[in-house]
Amino acid sequence: MKIKKIIGLIIMILIYNNCMSQNKEYIVTFDNDTIYGKVKRRTDLGGPKLTQFHYKFKEDNKKYRPIKPSEVKFFHTIDGVDGDAFFVSRDKHFFLERIVDGEIRLFKSVVSLANEKPSYYYIKNNSILRSTSIGTSRKKSHGQIRTLLEDKPKILQEFETLKGSLDNIKYIIEKYNNAKN
Repeated sequence: MKIKKIIGLIIMILIYNNCMSQNKEYIVTFDNDTIYGKVKRRTDLGGPKLTQFHYKFKEDNKKYRPIKPSEVKFFHTIDGVDGDAFFVSRDKHFFLERIVDGEIRLFKSVVSLANEKPSYYYIKNNSILRSTSIGTSRKKSHGQIRTLLEDKPKILQEFETLKGSLDNIKYIIEKYNNAKN
């Protein structure tokens, strides 16, 4: 009887470890190397040179180093300031946080922890990444997103009843991405 309990406990531990290993933080370089470690939001952003690198990365038994958009294609965080988030390099110059994924993707610029307002970007079907007026002009942002929805008339009709706020835009893009054709 004890042996069955011990074997059951070992199996449960192995299953738990396997599940936990699926939720690791990592970076992927432009050479497509995946490196697991710890991603952390930098808090030492003093001086003009440091402000462009908002994140740092630590491999096992090594020191933290800045994550540079020129070296890292994308990275994933689990906890910390940003929580469970996915970031991509934009033209190898800065990072964007992906806030909606699917056929239409919505991104937000990474800003310092000061009271900076982020900029928002969208892309549909891997076309050109475009800037949007979300956060500055509801009317403009509504018009920009409206053109993305024209191939799904029911969703477009619902969007016409909404204001162009960030929450409404996120909602309608998620609905669009989850809708069947």
